[in-house]
Amino acid sequence: MMNLRSHKISLKAALLTTTALVSISSVIFPVSAFAQSQNLNTDLGYQNRPRLWGDVNQDGKQDFCRFVGSRKEEFLSCHLAQGNGFSSNKYGFNSIKGIDRGYDNLPQWMQDVNRDGRDDFCRFVGNGGEIKPVCNLARKSGFDTNQYTLDISSRVRIP
Repeated sequence: MMNLRSHKISLKAALLTTTALVSISSVIFPVSAFAQSQNLNTDLGYQNRPRLWGDVNQDGKQDFCRFVGSRKEEFLSCHLAQGNGFSSNKYGFNSIKGIDRGYDNLPQWMQDVNRDGRDDFCRFVGNGGEIKPVCNLARKSGFDTNQYTLDISSRVRIP
């Protein structure tokens, strides 16, 4: 069994061989103060899970995404921004239930990887010695049901 340090070294070595660079940054932050200041009346999701901002529905506004649901059926749900606030539907844009969140100690982020104007949910997944970055593509009304839609291993470089 590989320890975490050797996982990081293997992952870094594998990804350094690529030529393209994708900026990876984990966007995990306390949202409660922001939510209060913006009068964001929503389910903030699990405190120990990422809370992400991204334009998932191609309207130019930053939507608030977080993990919700029961532990066995946890899913990524985005509360869609509208005008000066947010939609009355707090769960308007969702992934499949039981989504693979990826490794908690590696970045999870929103990025438009397929250049369709919608931010996709990206994270590192795998098991054993093979860990790779994949993205769950945002579609018109939710995330693709294939949660491993796009393997971006060839586009990612970790400095």
